[in-house]
Amino acid sequence: MSKKIAKSQEELLQEALVPIEEQPYEVPGNWAWVKLIEIVEKMELRDPIKLQGEVFHYVDVESIDNKNQRVREYKETLISEAPSRAKRGINQDDVIISLVRPYLKNIALIEENNQLAVASTAFYVCRTNGSFAPKFLYNYLRGPVATAYLNKHTKGDNSPSVRNSDFELIPIPLPPLNEQKRIADKVERLLYKLEQAKELVVQTMENIDLNRKSVIVNAYLGKLTEEWRRTNQINESAFDLVMEIQKRRQDDYLSNVELTIKATSSPRKNKSEPDFIPYISHEDSSLPKNWCMTRILDLTECLDRFRKPVSKSERENRPGDIPYYGANGQVDTINDYIFNDDIVLVVEDETFTGREKPFSYIVRGKSWVNNHAHVLRPLGGIDVEYLNICLSYYNFIPLTSGSTGRRKLTQAALNQAPLRLAPLSEQKIIVSKVRKVYEVLDKVKQNCIITLERIECIKESILNKAFKGELGTYDHAEVKAIDLLIENEVGLNYRGQ
Repeated sequence: MSKKIAKSQEELLQEALVPIEEQPYEVPGNWAWVKLIEIVEKMELRDPIKLQGEVFHYVDVESIDNKNQRVREYKETLISEAPSRAKRGINQDDVIISLVRPYLKNIALIEENNQLAVASTAFYVCRTNGSFAPKFLYNYLRGPVATAYLNKHTKGDNSPSVRNSDFELIPIPLPPLNEQKRIADKVERLLYKLEQAKELVVQTMENIDLNRKSVIVNAYLGKLTEEWRRTNQINESAFDLVMEIQKRRQDDYLSNVELTIKATSSPRKNKSEPDFIPYISHEDSSLPKNWCMTRILDLTECLDRFRKPVSKSERENRPGDIPYYGANGQVDTINDYIFNDDIVLVVEDETFTGREKPFSYIVRGKSWVNNHAHVLRPLGGIDVEYLNICLSYYNFIPLTSGSTGRRKLTQAALNQAPLRLAPLSEQKIIVSKVRKVYEVLDKVKQNCIITLERIECIKESILNKAFKGELGTYDHAEVKAIDLLIENEVGLNYRGQ
């Protein structure tokens, strides 16, 4: 039997290099395209059972902050309860990347030396053999070219993944080691500036939401129209509005009773009649002139008796384009409607404590509402937008009952809730002013969204240019990357193993 002839260093080097036709793009003359497997050490097996102590520090996919590509936490885990996937040894300066759903970009550079750290086998651990600077590879794997390669080689439906053998062949553009460090440093500086800009934009967006709430609260208190009241003569009052609403209610009730009697030709039975005496108060010294305190009951008609929940399975059998609403907005669509009006929905049973969303929202036109939201229709010419302004950030929490996690606002509690009411003419001014402020805030928010998209584009551009030698880091006088490979005996030690 003939003895196998060992390959020469030149042959091994050629196997380490990526063929010209497979190279993603052209790189500077002293760079080289190499396969990942040729520049990393063999992955270390680290069995938690063999570690000292009772616990180890586990890094699984959930441990990664994939927005910032870093380890968010090391999970202290009992060795006796070690998951079967806890097998990968990780050390400082290792680059780890999850090959399970790689499009999520669960990538991190290990920044601390932790001998108790063990990673899941979902990760491929890239440990340098001396041919690459860890931060260089880390940034390359975050970039668009590496992402495209991983997406192309992802297989499977339930848990789409890239095989280790495919990942090991990913082409890596390898500059001289000193240039790698310059590229990594420059990328880090540029991305840090982008991150600072991103934080400012995100903070602006958070301030926009706070400003929305502030505008609504000030509108409800009457502070938004202080100047308007000083410069305009008001010849009507909220008191008159409430009394007019109750008079219409009483007239409508008596008309309906009379029609019922005529239709049945039988005398009325003695039963309790509705109370048409509204609650009106002017005792609150903070009330603006011509305003009053009343109840939600005295301004609206509660339509809860018409709402009806429909299960998800039933909705699937009733496809349509009518919006189906719940406590926090539209849940689904359905083929029929209950309401065909401008109404305000108020949360009935949801998270009240610590809630950031408004407690109410407007629904216009045809709709179906389930039993997790109260349905209110404003009366007496009150604009649906004004009612929503009054209720959006109303302090309903003291009126709720039940556990802290999921409290309930009953219909009775909602109806009896006291409400500050402005005269009808001022209500219209309040709605107009809120609209104008919201238009400005909406434009600012849209500009913020566009800016965030541009930041991401710039980030992609930086990573793209960095690994083409286009960031001003190239030095043609430096030793060639191929010499670096030869110096580290690429293809010899690892292949021998």
